[in-house]
Amino acid sequence: MDYDVIIIGAGVTGCAVARELSRYRLRIAVLDKNWDIGEGTSKANSGIVHAGFDAMPGSLKAKLNVSGSQMMPSLAKALGIPFMQNGSLVVALSKDDRLHLDELFERGLKNGVKGLRILSRNEALEMEPNLSDKTAGALFAPTGGIICPFRLTSAMAESACINGVTFLLRTNVSSVSRTDEGFRLDAIRYDEFDPEGDRDITLSSYCVINAAGLYADRFHNMMSEDKLTITPRKGEYCLLDVTAGRHVGRTVFRMPSALGKGILVSPTIHGNLLVGPTATDLADKEGTFTTASGLAAVNAPEASAVKNLPMKEVITSFAGLRPCGDRGDFV
Repeated sequence: MDYDVIIIGAGVTGCAVARELSRYRLRIAVLDKNWDIGEGTSKANSGIVHAGFDAMPGSLKAKLNVSGSQMMPSLAKALGIPFMQNGSLVVALSKDDRLHLDELFERGLKNGVKGLRILSRNEALEMEPNLSDKTAGALFAPTGGIICPFRLTSAMAESACINGVTFLLRTNVSSVSRTDEGFRLDAIRYDEFDPEGDRDITLSSYCVINAAGLYADRFHNMMSEDKLTITPRKGEYCLLDVTAGRHVGRTVFRMPSALGKGILVSPTIHGNLLVGPTATDLADKEGTFTTASGLAAVNAPEASAVKNLPMKEVITSFAGLRPCGDRGDFV
């Protein structure tokens, strides 16, 4: 066998698994089709560590949301990267929204989220004066936090690499199959500096871990009769200058819908202000382009639960794709 463990995908999940397994005497390789780690969903998202009140009780998502939130302060310290537990607010903008706050509160309690509180309109505005004038109340989760997702990914990759993990980037896995002893992986290794160009390689491993993000369904379906479909959901964002970074101190959500948590407003770990994302399902798993309609939706005055957003301070926009499975839960 070439390796004991092969991990497909060098995003935040793949690098986290690699770092954890590198504590043991194992031959580990991480494969990714891109030229660097964290080039997919992991580099273009909200940079939020969710408290875990939104996920359905008993789901794997709820379990991992809450445990991940609890782990992040010590993990960030161990990695030497910045993390801020700034807390989050889900803002009710109507009487109907206010009733749903109780549902989120109860869900959060069942999930084990600590410190949850329902705030009155006045309490919410005292905490965040720039909330919408329509604010009817809010759910406060003090354990919510913010982090730089790419720095988190790279720090875990560096730690794994120091511990002996091999990273094979520019390596596009084309097939995974079972063997008598484990698994065989066929891949194309891209190298524009190699006179021979791209070359086919074959690797073997006792164990394969699927952390391929948007493409995880492809590898899952190669090995399982229980087929899975992942749809890319595009989120477009605007990033504002540090001059706008103190417009809110906490991550501010509107009441969640079936498509997600809506347009949020949040400080970033670097002191900027982030507004977004939209939520548009695509067929293209590489469709990280921004659109005029998407950015207009982010810029709409009523899109978020925060008023007087200084959108003239936008310094860039971007889009990311998050994998949405057809099971309604993590797999």
